[in-house]
Amino acid sequence: MSMKGIDISNHQAGIDLARVPFDFVICKATEGTGFVDRYCDGFIQTALGLGRKTGVYHYATGKSSGREEAAYFYRQIKGYVGTSLLALDWEGRAVERGPAYALEFLDSLRELTGVKALIYMSKSVCRTYDWSAVAGGDYGLWCAQYADSDPTGYQESPWTDEKGMGAFPAMAVYQYSSTGRLDGYSGNLDLDIAYMDEAAWDRYASPGKAGGEPSVPPAVKPGNAGKLKVDGSFGPATVRRTQEYFVTVADGIVSFQPMSNKKYLHSAYEGCWQFLKTGYGPGSEMVRAMQRAFGAAVDGWAGRDTVLHMQAFLGVARDGSMGPKTVSAWQSWLNSH
Repeated sequence: MSMKGIDISNHQAGIDLARVPFDFVICKATEGTGFVDRYCDGFIQTALGLGRKTGVYHYATGKSSGREEAAYFYRQIKGYVGTSLLALDWEGRAVERGPAYALEFLDSLRELTGVKALIYMSKSVCRTYDWSAVAGGDYGLWCAQYADSDPTGYQESPWTDEKGMGAFPAMAVYQYSSTGRLDGYSGNLDLDIAYMDEAAWDRYASPGKAGGEPSVPPAVKPGNAGKLKVDGSFGPATVRRTQEYFVTVADGIVSFQPMSNKKYLHSAYEGCWQFLKTGYGPGSEMVRAMQRAFGAAVDGWAGRDTVLHMQAFLGVARDGSMGPKTVSAWQSWLNSH
């Protein structure tokens, strides 16, 4: 499952959200320790009135400390905690302060709200700095990368390069254009795709929702999951665990896989991997999430390219065949993350 959305600020002051198509909107709330975006609350209230998902973000300046910026953000947005996803916008001069500053912000905000915020950054920043402490702290990634500057509408499978995201194995939200064009608004918009459904969005916004489950970033295992049996078979248990990890629908089924790719998937359990006799179909959300994590081409169909990138990610022999050794390595990786 995925949702389409936009992120906006005072730069889109005249936008009428009732006329624009979106599943979610993330709005700028604050910057540094002295700026409040006066349009934020109006945007949020309108979106909530339309029954859409919402988020608020803080633009870091890096001029004080992560703790001070988190406290300032919290004072302005505490009324949204529990209903809106929270995020840290990490770009501009703040990037020079390094991951420790960002982690201090995220940890401080979590202390204040009980919520694990997302962190927004470009894909190049993901790879330039060591984000292992942030990724290891269960903070999800909102990543940005653009194929070009051409105007575009929403995309189902936006382009991203194959170089990975540093310490982050997956994205929760992907901003793929700053020149988006949508009905109901004449200017440019940032376009995003969230790799989750509405229930997962609510878990990000309020860890106590959805039966008390914690917020589950794609880079983090579900807290109630037991150990997988490392048997080299990509069967129902491994499929379901993979789906839970990436916050896709956890039904134990890998749908719409082309029969022509079956020869690369020797350890795929036929009872849950659905191979089409003809054609390709829309592919699998779980496979798309894996492809993003491994830096493979994202099309939803598990083929040789996906397997080779999976093997590189896991550090096993790259033969293009998803056999027992590759699947065992994936099962062990899931058990440790």
